Amino acid sequence: MTTNQLDSGLAASNLALPPSAAVSDEVREAADRLGVGQHFDTVVAFTVEIFGSFLDVQVEPDPEVPDWEHIIFDVPVSGTPEAISEKQTTWCRRLLATIPRSPSVYSIVMSYQE
Repeated sequence: MTTNQLDSGLAASNLALPPSAAVSDEVREAADRLGVGQHFDTVVAFTVEIFGSFLDVQVEPDPEVPDWEHIIFDVPVSGTPEAISEKQTTWCRRLLATIPRSPSVYSIVMSYQE
Protein backbone atom coordinates (compact mmCIF):
# COMPACT_ATOMS: atom_id res chain seq x y z
CA MET A 1 0.00 0.00 0.00
CA THR A 2 1.21 3.48 -0.68
CA THR A 3 1.34 6.27 1.83
CA ASN A 4 -0.59 8.74 -0.31
CA GLN A 5 -3.58 10.43 1.25
CA LEU A 6 -7.01 8.82 1.00
CA ASP A 7 -10.11 10.82 0.15
CA SER A 8 -11.28 10.15 3.71
CA GLY A 9 -8.23 11.91 5.09
CA LEU A 10 -6.53 8.77 6.42
CA ALA A 11 -3.10 7.73 5.27
CA ALA A 12 -3.14 4.36 3.54
CA SER A 13 -0.23 3.24 5.71
CA ASN A 14 -2.51 3.61 8.77
CA LEU A 15 -4.90 0.90 7.52
CA ALA A 16 -2.91 -1.92 9.16
CA LEU A 17 -4.16 -4.53 6.69
CA PRO A 18 -3.41 -8.14 7.54
CA PRO A 19 -1.00 -9.94 5.17
CA SER A 20 -3.91 -11.85 3.62
CA ALA A 21 -5.39 -8.54 2.46
CA ALA A 22 -2.45 -7.54 0.28
CA VAL A 23 -3.37 -5.89 -3.00
CA SER A 24 -1.55 -6.98 -6.13
CA ASP A 25 -0.20 -4.60 -8.74
CA GLU A 26 -2.58 -6.30 -11.22
CA VAL A 27 -5.58 -5.08 -9.23
CA ARG A 28 -4.27 -1.51 -9.00
CA GLU A 29 -3.48 -1.51 -12.72
CA ALA A 30 -7.00 -2.78 -13.49
CA ALA A 31 -8.51 0.01 -11.38
CA ASP A 32 -6.51 2.55 -13.38
CA ARG A 33 -7.44 0.90 -16.69
CA LEU A 34 -11.13 0.91 -15.70
CA GLY A 35 -11.01 4.60 -14.80
CA VAL A 36 -11.55 4.20 -11.05
CA GLY A 37 -7.97 3.99 -9.81
CA GLN A 38 -8.15 7.39 -8.14
CA HIS A 39 -10.81 5.93 -5.80
CA PHE A 40 -9.05 2.64 -5.04
CA ASP A 41 -7.49 3.61 -1.69
CA THR A 42 -10.79 5.09 -0.54
CA VAL A 43 -12.65 1.87 -1.42
CA VAL A 44 -10.01 -0.16 0.43
CA ALA A 45 -10.31 2.14 3.47
CA PHE A 46 -14.09 1.94 3.80
CA THR A 47 -14.10 -1.79 3.05
CA VAL A 48 -11.73 -2.31 5.99
CA GLU A 49 -13.74 0.13 8.12
CA ILE A 50 -17.02 -1.70 7.47
CA PHE A 51 -15.88 -5.34 7.39
CA GLY A 52 -12.73 -5.16 9.51
CA SER A 53 -10.59 -6.46 6.64
CA PHE A 54 -10.87 -8.31 3.39
CA LEU A 55 -9.62 -11.77 2.56
CA ASP A 56 -8.67 -11.14 -1.04
CA VAL A 57 -9.19 -8.72 -3.90
CA GLN A 58 -9.12 -9.85 -7.52
CA VAL A 59 -9.97 -8.74 -11.01
CA GLU A 60 -12.68 -10.88 -12.61
CA PRO A 61 -14.16 -10.68 -16.11
CA ASP A 62 -17.86 -9.94 -16.40
CA PRO A 63 -19.60 -13.16 -17.52
CA GLU A 64 -22.19 -11.25 -19.53
CA VAL A 65 -20.33 -8.24 -20.93
CA PRO A 66 -17.31 -8.90 -23.16
CA ASP A 67 -14.16 -6.94 -22.35
CA TRP A 68 -15.50 -5.73 -19.00
CA GLU A 69 -13.93 -6.49 -15.63
CA HIS A 70 -14.85 -6.08 -11.98
CA ILE A 71 -12.66 -5.60 -8.95
CA ILE A 72 -14.05 -7.92 -6.31
CA PHE A 73 -13.29 -7.75 -2.59
CA ASP A 74 -13.80 -11.01 -0.68
CA VAL A 75 -14.88 -9.83 2.76
CA PRO A 76 -15.33 -11.82 5.98
CA VAL A 77 -18.77 -11.65 7.56
CA SER A 78 -20.36 -13.11 10.66
CA GLY A 79 -23.38 -12.45 12.78
CA THR A 80 -27.05 -12.26 12.01
CA PRO A 81 -28.39 -11.95 8.48
CA GLU A 82 -29.65 -8.48 9.43
CA ALA A 83 -26.18 -7.34 10.58
CA ILE A 84 -24.57 -8.73 7.44
CA SER A 85 -27.18 -7.05 5.25
CA GLU A 86 -26.60 -3.75 7.05
CA LYS A 87 -22.86 -3.94 6.34
CA GLN A 88 -23.53 -4.72 2.68
CA THR A 89 -25.94 -1.80 2.41
CA THR A 90 -23.46 0.54 4.10
CA TRP A 91 -20.70 -0.58 1.73
CA CYS A 92 -22.91 -0.03 -1.34
CA ARG A 93 -23.94 3.44 -0.15
CA ARG A 94 -20.33 4.43 0.50
CA LEU A 95 -19.37 3.12 -2.94
CA LEU A 96 -22.12 5.14 -4.64
CA ALA A 97 -21.09 8.26 -2.73
CA THR A 98 -17.47 7.73 -3.80
CA ILE A 99 -17.96 6.70 -7.44
CA PRO A 100 -21.42 7.77 -8.60
CA ARG A 101 -20.71 7.15 -12.32
CA SER A 102 -18.97 3.76 -12.25
CA PRO A 103 -19.80 1.95 -9.02
CA SER A 104 -20.30 -1.39 -10.76
CA VAL A 105 -16.54 -1.74 -11.29
CA TYR A 106 -16.17 -2.60 -7.59
CA SER A 107 -18.05 -5.43 -5.94
CA ILE A 108 -17.94 -7.62 -2.85
CA VAL A 109 -18.40 -11.29 -2.22
CA MET A 110 -19.03 -12.31 1.37
CA SER A 111 -17.33 -15.26 3.05
CA TYR A 112 -19.09 -16.35 6.23
CA GLN A 113 -16.74 -16.69 9.20
CA GLU A 114 -17.82 -18.49 12.34
